[in-house]
Amino acid sequence: MIRPATLADLPALLELSMECDATMHWSGHGLGIDKDTVRDLFTSLLPSPEALVSVVDLDGQVAGACVAVLHPYHLNRHTLMATELMWHMLPSLPDGPAKTRWFLRLLDHMRTWARERGAHVFTIGTRWGHASLRKSLERRGIKPFDSLHAEVLQ
Repeated sequence: MIRPATLADLPALLELSMECDATMHWSGHGLGIDKDTVRDLFTSLLPSPEALVSVVDLDGQVAGACVAVLHPYHLNRHTLMATELMWHMLPSLPDGPAKTRWFLRLLDHMRTWARERGAHVFTIGTRWGHASLRKSLERRGIKPFDSLHAEVLQ
């Protein structure tokens, strides 16, 4: 099930963040994450109405997570954006249809949350080399935009 994250989920969220960072190869671009900064970020986002922090709970184990935030577009304060900060499933889960379904459920969960809060645009970072993921995003109306994928929600 997908449920809101709690402070008790913080260690699992930190571990997922580190794995997501390694998977996305951000550290190879000099953008590696700092665990203390991520902990502080999650602690501030958990109670915020402008943030979504949700986890995939499989039999009491956090198997995935998504994090998104609402913010005005920096060049037009009247345009509300929702931006994905993390969208990740445990690499230790076996690849296959079940893992893919949970991954896409997290995506749909973020999109629904953004739409319900009045966001005009939803942006999500992806790895360009993952062709099947790109196709899944594009089938959902999320189009490539420079280094991001974005969906106009309204």
